[in-house]
Amino acid sequence: MKVSIEDLSAVKKKVVVEIPPENVQKEVESAYKNLQKTASIPGFRKGKIPRDILEKYYGDHVKDDVTSKLIDDSYPSIIKEHKISVTSRPEISDISNIQASESFKYTAVVEVKPEIKVEGYKDIKIKKEEASATDKEIDDAMNLLKERHATFKDIEGDAAAKEGNLAVIDFTGSIDGNPIKNGMASNYSLVIGSGALLKEFEEGILGMKKDEERDINVNFPEDYANKELAGKLAAFRITLKGLKEKVLPDLNDDFAKDVDCETVEQLREKMKEDLKRHKESSENERARDEIIKELINRNTFEVPKSLVEHYNNYLIGHAVERFKKGMIDSGEVGLSAAQLKEKYAKMAEELVRRDIIIDAISRSENLTVLDSEIDSKVKEIAERRKESFSSMRERMEKEGEITYIKESLLEEKVFNLILSGTK
Repeated sequence: MKVSIEDLSAVKKKVVVEIPPENVQKEVESAYKNLQKTASIPGFRKGKIPRDILEKYYGDHVKDDVTSKLIDDSYPSIIKEHKISVTSRPEISDISNIQASESFKYTAVVEVKPEIKVEGYKDIKIKKEEASATDKEIDDAMNLLKERHATFKDIEGDAAAKEGNLAVIDFTGSIDGNPIKNGMASNYSLVIGSGALLKEFEEGILGMKKDEERDINVNFPEDYANKELAGKLAAFRITLKGLKEKVLPDLNDDFAKDVDCETVEQLREKMKEDLKRHKESSENERARDEIIKELINRNTFEVPKSLVEHYNNYLIGHAVERFKKGMIDSGEVGLSAAQLKEKYAKMAEELVRRDIIIDAISRSENLTVLDSEIDSKVKEIAERRKESFSSMRERMEKEGEITYIKESLLEEKVFNLILSGTK
């Protein structure tokens, strides 16, 4: 098989392929042999149809099948053999006809990752702040932990609802006298001031007493996720059926044991280490972003449009999933698919440049990820999720997460290499 590869640009190659006649004939013979077993033509027994009759009835079909097989079998092996980093499906053209005793030719044009030499990554100056945790930060973390383990107890007597109380309510909503779809609930538990519902709704409960009914008006904001309600005024009737107050646990050794520590002092030390680890992670991410921005500024290169398009589609899909879950970015409300695509276009290109730069540095420095390093990461994740290593590894293999872990570890090595030389 003859192969010639031509660079059309830094991100596009033309691959011209010529498959010798003997290989073509072999595929043709194989196609007719298989067809002989299944073809059905009136007047002939299956498996006994003469070749010339098969060619008459199925010749064009066989040529199409052989053409597809020759391309499908040869193209991937060429890409692998010549180590071409493709980023798009090939555009196949100049396909020759299947002819006896003649070679078969075709041309494939494909986008590729550019081969670049990254300049300036060894002399980047990035200042990293050392991670530490103050006593106040530790106190705040301890208080937040207490909040997470708070319980609620019934309030006796004629108390009025206030912020922080847990209210058990029935409510029904309407707009212009018409019931709101899914706008009613019974025995709904709401911590007043938590932001679980609209602010006006939660404020409307303040001051209510048990068994009291109240009518309130609530304005749905213009950017409300449900477009049928956005910008409209709704009327709600609320019945307060129960009221509870928050009870925080005492900060003692018993509480520490409930959160897998033996003593308050041990819990406090754990909070300190967790805060430092979180700060260190945030600082590393900031430093990495700064490094990438600097390297993008220092290195100009063309990027494959197909890869940018792929990243853009991923970002849009992620935004749509967030929207479905109610995690709405105010800047994305009301945007069409075309507008979202434009919004993420620049971010997608930066991500592509980031990946190309990291890949180029890893190859230049001969950085690799060992299987043992992947296993260590999987074990770490398994322990955190309280799952066995074997089941976690098996699931990650099935879901393709091992590749992601390998890429993450390689990226970490690249940044560690760069950061080790910064001051």
